[in-house]
This record gives sequence, C-alpha cells and structure tokens, in this order.
Amino acid sequence: MAEHDSKLTHTSGATLFHVTPRYVNVIAKHRPKEGFLTIGIPSIKRPTGDVYVLDTIQSILNATSQTDRDRVVAVVFLTDFDVAYNTRLSAAIVERYGRHIDSGLIHVVQVARDVYPPLDGLKRNFNDAKERVSWRAKQNVNIRSVLLLQVVDFALMFLYAPNVSRYYIQIEDDVKCANGFVPSIERFLTSLAVQHRNWTLVDFSTLGFIGKLLRSTDLRTFAQFLLLFYQEQPVDFLINMFRMAMVQRDVILCRPTLFQHVGLKSSLRVKAAKDNKLKDKYFDDGTNSQPNNPSAVVASSMTAHKGYHPQDAYSGDKYFWAQDPRNGSTVDVTFSTPVRLHRVVVTTGNSAHPNDTLRSGVLEACAGPRRTTASCFQLGHFVNGSVDANVSPSTAPVRSLRVRVTRAQDTWIIFRSIAVYENLSAAGLS
Repeated sequence: MAEHDSKLTHTSGATLFHVTPRYVNVIAKHRPKEGFLTIGIPSIKRPTGDVYVLDTIQSILNATSQTDRDRVVAVVFLTDFDVAYNTRLSAAIVERYGRHIDSGLIHVVQVARDVYPPLDGLKRNFNDAKERVSWRAKQNVNIRSVLLLQVVDFALMFLYAPNVSRYYIQIEDDVKCANGFVPSIERFLTSLAVQHRNWTLVDFSTLGFIGKLLRSTDLRTFAQFLLLFYQEQPVDFLINMFRMAMVQRDVILCRPTLFQHVGLKSSLRVKAAKDNKLKDKYFDDGTNSQPNNPSAVVASSMTAHKGYHPQDAYSGDKYFWAQDPRNGSTVDVTFSTPVRLHRVVVTTGNSAHPNDTLRSGVLEACAGPRRTTASCFQLGHFVNGSVDANVSPSTAPVRSLRVRVTRAQDTWIIFRSIAVYENLSAAGLS
C-alpha cells in the first residue's frame, strides 16, 4: 500500500488486538479523544466491477457539518481477497479524501486472505446454494486460533470500534445518508433517554444491516454472538436475535429513516445474482426543499450586541449576537400570515466564537403572535447548539416560532441561522 503522509499510522495492529501487518493494514490518524459515532462501512469487490464506496464516503461528507465530522469516524473495511484491488481502492480513497484521513475522520482497513478460514463445507440453511452460504458466512466470521479471536468483516469491525467512539452504526458501501443525520441520531437517542427506554439496538433504516446502532460497549459481546451462530443465520437475522437475547423485545425505529440503499449490484459471486432494488420507504434525505423563510418579524428579550440584530439570523445577512441569556429568554419569529411548517433548523455559534452557543433551550411553535402563551407546543430540544425539527404534515398552521432559553449561561449566544422550510405541498390550505 502506498504511503500517504508521515503523520498517518500504518499500525502494527495495536488497535486490532495485536494482528500483525502481514494480516491487517490500517491507514488512520487516531484521535486522542473518544468520538460520538463510528460508522462501519464494509466493502468488497463486486463481480460486475461497480464501485460504490467512494460515493458513500462522499455522501457522509455532504450530510455532515464540520462540527459533526470532529465527532465522527468512518471506518472503511476493504475485505476482498484481491490484494491488488484493495490496494488500488485504498489509494483512490487516500487520493480523494486524504485531508479527511489526516483529520482522523476516515480510517481505511485491509484484511489479508490468510486471516480467513476455509469457507467450504458450511451448513446449507434456507435451501441456499453453496456459493451463497460461503458468501454469507464470510460476512460473519473469521477464525485464527493464534489470536483466539474468530472475527471477519463485521465481527472484526466490531472489535476495532469499541475504543473509537461512544456509539457504533453499521451501514453498507452503497448507501446515501440523510442530511444532518448525526444530530438527528443524537436527538433520537436523547429522546430515548428522556423516556427512560432501555435499549441495545436502535434502527435508523428498515433494510438489512443498514443503519443499525449499538453502544460501543456491546460490540465485543455481539462479535462473540456472531461466532456462535455464523453458520446458522445471516447477520441481519442474527442482529435481531441478539437484540432479543439482550432483553430488548421491540424494534426501536427512528422515522423518518436516515440511510437509503442506492446500489444495484450484489457482491454475491454467482451468475444468477439479481440487482438489489430494495428501498427504505421511510427514508427522507432532508434535502427535498430549501428554507424559504416566509415573511416574518424577529424580536428577542435579549440585548443585541453592536448591531447584530435578531432579524439578521433570519434574513441571512449576518447573525444575531445575544447578550446575557437568562432562563426564560426568548427569540420570537412572528410570521406575516400563518405558516404550515415542514422543518425548522436553528444553529448557534460560529468558528470564530465556538463557545457562544445555546447550551440549553427548546424550539416552540405557537398559534398566536410572539410573547404570548397562546397554544404553544414544543418542536425540539437544542443539542450541541442546534435544533433540527421535522414537523408532521398534519400540524395546523402556526403564527410564530419561539426559541426559549431553559438555563442561564455566562457566555453570549450567536444565533447564526434560523431556517424555516414551509410545507409548500399544503399551500393554500392555511
């Protein structure tokens, strides 16, 4: 594998439990602090020659902010037995996304053929052809007695990830990500905590093993579970068995879902392999519309600093810099006429003043004008200084929005952007 940069680490395997370079090669710059989310992306050569993984990496980049990228690690596992193919693909990733490898965002891992056991003579369940049984098992298991670790592809990824981030989500190498999927995941997990719901597995897609999220502390247990049953069931069946074994009875699904399968060509090496046209009907990429910010007046109970007025956050000319935020302080957006909402996004802070964010607050919608108590309801909580709220199409038109500070803070707040997406499909109904 070609060297990329002296700052990068072609590790001798410390993070892979002492696997030597003969078997595993990692291109990565490891961050000193634990991240929020590891995204596992196993990739294997398709017999048709189609390559999707570069587009999947680009989709992750397109759907994340710089703040997101600082807390996310995308781990690409090149698991094909064709060493030359793996080398070419890793070189392409380095060439196109080298600066994101430098930042610690992207890790590239190659696994050698010698790590795998013979995959012949496996049990044939579901009346599968022997080629499909071997392909399915390769996704699940790897046996190397010297290491006393039996992991390949998925299981190896699970063993790589525990010390990288707090949470781990699995996707495939032919996936499109919804815009803002990282804060969407964080908001959903926060809502589960508020509801005191115990969970082992959260689904952010309805398809196979795409968008399945676990705590990183459960990954080693799940890897061991796969090793027990790798000949019995495909991995997307086993993960549901694992969920139930961990005493999570019901599926917890986030809707709209955040990951969509876009590839057509299977990695299954049989002539009769059909195109995979499965789609997640609940997927919303978050980019179907642009904020149109209907006519409104913006006011605040907080003092504006040096001409950085509340209206600036809505018009996009500058931003609103608010002094002395107290518990109960508000920013109010009052529309000229009632508006049917589709989505509202409020972001705070900027690169020059990263600490000037709203630490604790809520976004509310009200039937009446600003600064009244008329029939307000909550759209969302601020997480890491922002809120991105999707609004049900059945919601009645609203006259105003309110950002309400729920805990006083010493730092000022930069309201960088207030973006309102109107439900244009319901135009004329208000």
